[in-house]
Amino acid sequence: MSEKIAQKELFLSLSRMEKITSLYNRAVSTGRPVAIWSLPGSKDFQVIIDFSEFSTSGRIEVEKSLPGFIYSPFKSEEGKESYFLRADLIYSSKTDALSISPTVKDEVSVSVDNFLQSLEERSKPSNEEAEPPISFQKSNDYIELVKNGISAIKAGAYDKLVLSRNKKITLPHGFDPIRTLTQLRDAYQNAFCYLLYTKQFGSWMAATPETLISLTEDTFETVSLAGTSVLAPEQSLNTVSWTQKEIEEQAMVSRYIINCFKKIRLREFKESGPKTVKAGNLAHLKTWFTVQYKNINFEELGTVMLELLHPTSAVCGMPLEGARQFIRDREGFDRSLFAGFLGPVNVNETTNIFVNLRTMRFTRQEAVLYAGAGITADSDPEKELMETEMKMNTLLNIIQS
Repeated sequence: MSEKIAQKELFLSLSRMEKITSLYNRAVSTGRPVAIWSLPGSKDFQVIIDFSEFSTSGRIEVEKSLPGFIYSPFKSEEGKESYFLRADLIYSSKTDALSISPTVKDEVSVSVDNFLQSLEERSKPSNEEAEPPISFQKSNDYIELVKNGISAIKAGAYDKLVLSRNKKITLPHGFDPIRTLTQLRDAYQNAFCYLLYTKQFGSWMAATPETLISLTEDTFETVSLAGTSVLAPEQSLNTVSWTQKEIEEQAMVSRYIINCFKKIRLREFKESGPKTVKAGNLAHLKTWFTVQYKNINFEELGTVMLELLHPTSAVCGMPLEGARQFIRDREGFDRSLFAGFLGPVNVNETTNIFVNLRTMRFTRQEAVLYAGAGITADSDPEKELMETEMKMNTLLNIIQS
């Protein structure tokens, strides 16, 4: 449990979103790692700030972890290059409570106290600190990349490749990360909407629809999500039609998950789906896989499955190692946190980790958008390019509104 903090008069007078803005701006200006998120189906935000001097990295055992926020790049081998942001200072918009973790040590509590004092001095964004531009590696020509991928698949080298691209944009004057995050949450209520800042990776934001793992006291869940179709305004999900390419693409991801269960000899799981689900103006095919802990004796199921699942065939391809090497050799840029995973760990007694999709890295002036598409032998390069554009529009439509 966390200890509620007696808040200063000025901070108390702020609205909930103003408090979140104040915490975020001060954390970034002082170089403190900060994560803000809203879970799918929720209207509330959680904020956590880490006051440790060194990032926790390596293999994170989620079942035994203190409360915090895990994040891992795409290139992480079996999830062993993960990073962890501790929940030293916690704010919940649901309860409007600002709390400090009881695990904070005395030397760290001084930093927390100084931080809280500084909230009184600066509750608005500062432009004093000049942000360096994003180090940008432009992705290779996407049409040509997809054509090469299709040729390799038809030659029998791969069953599927997930190929991505990026795009650099100039942000509008006065871009406000917190306001944009709120707009994302309102527009994509079934997505995990987050804002993350660390010194190493910079600032990231997304509205991602894909759960990697979810843990409660007695349940483990993961999903396969693949296939993409444009939803017209007011279109019913019952009217969405799927091609053989999209059905097979989704089935590959489901088979990949089942094979992960087989590797640990787990048979006690429930499979539901596939069903058509909505993600903003897009539709996807989704299948749920659920395990009840009471039926098994496997205390580290979440940690082990996290290592086995990442990267799933929904963001990499099949066979895994060959697809991963093709991506490294051909895409032309480092995916960084895009297509990695991230999310809260043991916060409010649950863990919810998501694949980092529909995402961007940004500064105050510019952003790099990322998106990918699943490539099979039946893919059309022009249509795959259009799919990546539609996925980038998840953020672009909000930024430009």
